[in-house]
Amino acid sequence: MADSGIGYFVQERRAKQRTQVMKKALMFFDGQRDVFTCVVHNLTNEGAKIELNGPRVLPLDFNLSFDNFRTVRSCNVIWRENELVGIRFRPSCEAGVA
Repeated sequence: MADSGIGYFVQERRAKQRTQVMKKALMFFDGQRDVFTCVVHNLTNEGAKIELNGPRVLPLDFNLSFDNFRTVRSCNVIWRENELVGIRFRPSCEAGVA
């Protein structure tokens, strides 16, 4: 169990161990010219928890880059709590990436 920070413990239910990273990333959406920054709090090969720095409205599907667009990951929103968002990385074949 992990301390929630507000006086009670929360049981960890995730099967995959998260890597804490606190790294900036760039996100963009289909039909949008703007690029937004976010902070990646933790990461696995299958998804991440990010904190939004800009958009109040976030589409369910968007793209994320950790390396200034050398590579891009297609993502789906799994959950959202205010500015924190849980995302799943779509497999390359599902995202239409060669």
